[in-house]
Amino acid sequence: MDVVVASRNMLLLEGLCRLLRDEEDMRIVGAAGTAERALSMVAAEGPDIVVVSSDLGDVAVAAIPECVRAAGSGTRVVVTGAEISPPHVLELVRLGISAYLPVSATHEELKAAMRSVVADSDRVTISLTRDEVRRIYGSERGSLTRLEVDILGMVAAAMTNGQIASRLSLSEATVKRHLRKIFRRLGAVSRLDAVNKASDAHILV
Repeated sequence: MDVVVASRNMLLLEGLCRLLRDEEDMRIVGAAGTAERALSMVAAEGPDIVVVSSDLGDVAVAAIPECVRAAGSGTRVVVTGAEISPPHVLELVRLGISAYLPVSATHEELKAAMRSVVADSDRVTISLTRDEVRRIYGSERGSLTRLEVDILGMVAAAMTNGQIASRLSLSEATVKRHLRKIFRRLGAVSRLDAVNKASDAHILV
C-alpha cells in the first residue's frame, strides 16, 4: 500500500516513515509537515493511506478527511496522537477518518489498523479505553467539539459563515453543518441564542 505521513514533529515524521518503510507491503510516497502539503501529496500520489498526527492541530486534522472525501479520493485517513477527546474522535469518524489510535498505541497496532482499513473500506478502527467510551455515552447534551467551540467563538465575534469558512479553511456548507449541530446540542434557535447558552454554560469565555 502507498502511504503519506503528516506531522509537524519532524522526529515523529521521520520515525513513522522509517517504521513503515520496513514493511514489505507499505511504500512511503510522501512526508508532509502541514495539512496543506499532505493534501497536495494525496492529490498527486493517490495513496491508499494518509497517516495524520494530531499535532497538526484540530482544524487541520478535521479538514483532511473532509477534503479527501470531497475530492472523491479512496485514500483512507488514519489519525494518531494525544489530546483528542473521545467526542472529538467520534466527530472525526463522522468527517470520514478510517482509524484513530492514541499516542499509547504500539507500532504493531498502527500497522494492523492500516492494513485493516485498506482491506475493508467500510471498516473503522478506534482505540479507546473503557473509561473514554463511558465518557462518550455519558457526555452531556450540550458538549461541543473543539472545532465547534472555535466556530461558536467566531460567531460570538460577529463573523459571517463565509468569514468563518475562510478562517478555518472549510467550505461554507461545512460551517453551516457544524452550526446546525451546535444548535441541536445546545437546544438553541439562533446564533445569538447559541452564543448566550454557551456563555451561560461556560463553554465560551
